[in-house]
Amino acid sequence: MPRYDADWIDSMLKEARRGAPPAEDTLREIGLQRGEVIADVGCGPGFFTIPALRVVSPSGWVHALDREPSMLSLVQQQASEEGLDHLQTHLVESEGIPLANAVADLTICSLLLHDLDQRESFVTELARITRPLGRIAIIEWVPEPSETRKNRLSPELTAILIERTGRKVQINRQIGPLQYLVVAQ
Repeated sequence: MPRYDADWIDSMLKEARRGAPPAEDTLREIGLQRGEVIADVGCGPGFFTIPALRVVSPSGWVHALDREPSMLSLVQQQASEEGLDHLQTHLVESEGIPLANAVADLTICSLLLHDLDQRESFVTELARITRPLGRIAIIEWVPEPSETRKNRLSPELTAILIERTGRKVQINRQIGPLQYLVVAQ
């Protein structure tokens, strides 16, 4: 179970701790555009949510989804403080993602897939909520060469999970020293 205290939140919002490039750089690489609809699944404290809102506003929307109500409150507060009002938060209370079919131009799932038991059905849900010509972006931890944690996924396995949904992987590369990005359309 992840921590949700102030120190954890602070660490998850800092690129250096996450071993990631700035969220804006990753969103640019994925091709995020003004006016698009984004689903940030497992948004946590908003590492991608708030930067995505800055890009898609004022004509686009961001759906922030998380199992933890305090994360959704934090994201809503940050958006309000910046005057970004094209945000909808959704509490995830079951295995399914509480969004309609084909609602998102871009679905982002960052540092979540490794914590799930039902990965294949979850990735199928990501595909379900993403428009047919939309993109799915999954960011995960790079497994270490002698990885002992059974929940670490290789980039190849993540790509296979996405391709099983009928999507074609366009990007599969390491971003920063600790993470990789897989993007499919």
